[in-house]
Amino acid sequence: MISNLIRSEFFLHILTLVFCLISSLSLSSIKDTTVQIAVSIVLWVLFYATLLYAKKNEKAKIPIFTVFILPVFAISASFGEIRTAILPLVFLALPLVAQTNENRHGRYIAYSVIAFIVMVTSGEFSDPAHFITSALFVLSSLGVGFFSKSKSIKEWIERQDEPKKAASPVQRSISSPIVDDPFGQLKKSLENPSSPDNTKIRLKLIEPLDGNMVRDYMTGKEFESKGLLYSCIHDCRPYPTRTLLGESDDIPLIAPFNQRVYFPIMPFDYDLDKKYVLVLDSVMKNQPPNDEIIKKFEPVKSNIISSIRYGLTFNRIAEERRKSEILSRQISKIIDSFDHDELLKTVSVAIFNLVPGVKGMFFCERSENSGNPVGYAFTLAESEQKKWPYGQEDLRETAVGEELESGSIHAMILDEKLDEVFEAEDVNKRRSKPIFSNKFSELNRFSGISCRRISYNSKIKGVVSILTEKPEDFATMKSYTDSIKTICKVTASALNNIEMYKAVENLSMTDALSTLYNRRFYDESLKNKTNEASRSGQPLSMIMVDIDHFKDVNDTYGHQAGDQIIKMIGNCLKSNSRKYDICARYGGEEFVILTNMTLSVAEKLAEKIRKIVYDSITHFGDTSIHVSASFGVASFNEAEPITAAEFQRQADTALYYSKKHGRNRVTVYSPDIEEPEEDEE
Repeated sequence: MISNLIRSEFFLHILTLVFCLISSLSLSSIKDTTVQIAVSIVLWVLFYATLLYAKKNEKAKIPIFTVFILPVFAISASFGEIRTAILPLVFLALPLVAQTNENRHGRYIAYSVIAFIVMVTSGEFSDPAHFITSALFVLSSLGVGFFSKSKSIKEWIERQDEPKKAASPVQRSISSPIVDDPFGQLKKSLENPSSPDNTKIRLKLIEPLDGNMVRDYMTGKEFESKGLLYSCIHDCRPYPTRTLLGESDDIPLIAPFNQRVYFPIMPFDYDLDKKYVLVLDSVMKNQPPNDEIIKKFEPVKSNIISSIRYGLTFNRIAEERRKSEILSRQISKIIDSFDHDELLKTVSVAIFNLVPGVKGMFFCERSENSGNPVGYAFTLAESEQKKWPYGQEDLRETAVGEELESGSIHAMILDEKLDEVFEAEDVNKRRSKPIFSNKFSELNRFSGISCRRISYNSKIKGVVSILTEKPEDFATMKSYTDSIKTICKVTASALNNIEMYKAVENLSMTDALSTLYNRRFYDESLKNKTNEASRSGQPLSMIMVDIDHFKDVNDTYGHQAGDQIIKMIGNCLKSNSRKYDICARYGGEEFVILTNMTLSVAEKLAEKIRKIVYDSITHFGDTSIHVSASFGVASFNEAEPITAAEFQRQADTALYYSKKHGRNRVTVYSPDIEEPEEDEE
């Protein structure tokens, strides 16, 4: 009985008040300053020794204001000159005490009363400063106490700051909550509990964590489950008791409470993993049977279960709404993407924003026609980027190898050797057949992977891989399966739209017969290339090509035969030029190549193509047709800067020189080949 009294907060409050009054009254009657200091030291050493005993031997929880603020104020109250400077500490403590989660209002009232009594007994009201301070303290106590009854100071301050905070790049909050606090009703029931027959009770809600760890729902304190608390969690049955075991260190039974019941709580029958323990302390005058105790407090348990269900349900609704809003925003961005690289990056960002716990994303796109990779995106969470040993510039070759290697997971999914969805946990524990190879072997340290093939109208477009680090993150990702499937479907449609857009774009800039660029695209490219060469000083050369005696081919074998010759020349130019060279049909039987080669290298390329054309034979029906071509080569920056029109004229002049001097030859422009202008008469 005495131990329970010492552990109670009521005893600690009275103890603090008694020491403050003794200190104030005794010191006010002592005139000698030295004696005052000695008496103060003795009194407060005795006070702290009592607190230490209660803390160490009786497991009492000491209020923070008892330890620090009131003794300092009470000691200083006897020294008039210091008093005025110390009084503001009382005001600073008001919000601190008002925020205390456990037994908030009891502590606050005790603090205010004790502080006020000390101020009255030690004060000199003839001093205006002391009188005004005391009056302000009373008003402040009433104001802060009333305000803290509905909301904590901290919550109110955070709410005021919310509109000023910059928006996070990864949005994880809904635009407007359905209710202000889904668990507000639960918190109110725990803070101000009521029982059917007005029995005094105190409630704690304990949430089991991984292993044997648990967490106090209201305070957030984590500790190890012991004694009857451990038994209640694992046996899933109530335990009434008057005697605590190992759990007394973390959740003691404090006077005047003398009876405890541990109630296991599972809010939903379909979710057995979601469980709590309700700790109900009560004041019982007699000792009824355990069954009666459990039955008596069943309504309290039912009320808490209803509050938990209410909070979890609205929280789930809010979470689904948040998912829906984020999904809608990300889908809009995907739909608006009309570039492969931009689309793949947008998809990566979309999944990072939507699914918590994602650590990495790998997305590769495969060409429908060639079966080769045409794009990829690789993204790591910011926390993981420092662990990645390679730069982004090293990844293309590795990514292509990952897609083409027959034994890789991604290649097997793209080749339909695996199901549409491949998921695996404990990837980091594999000793054989790792998921990733080559440079991507660094990714094998992640715990979970989910790969999903994306298709559009039965046409395979690519594969998306999502990486997680912890088992709980993998479970969270699986709960977002529907949203991920939606993103993949929209991505497949967006990829198809990009392909269609590029096909239409290619038609608008491609010559249908030769499959080279058309004259309109060439004219635009000539302007851009010459401007770029002027700025950078890099070489730029032009090769003009003209089929020799092409009119004779059309007249002798017909225009269809001439079309075959055009196709042959187009294939020859395309297959012997580089990817970034501009090969175009200039008009009729004339062609042009714009290349970033020096003049000498361009001349060698022209000679190479000339020989290939000359050695080629085009078959048309039973007829074999042999043609040759003439070439003119010019350079943009070899001598002095010129305009795009002059550049074109020089290449055309070189071509004309080849035609005039025997055909089937390559001529490099120089001023010497210019024909002299005829004098006008």
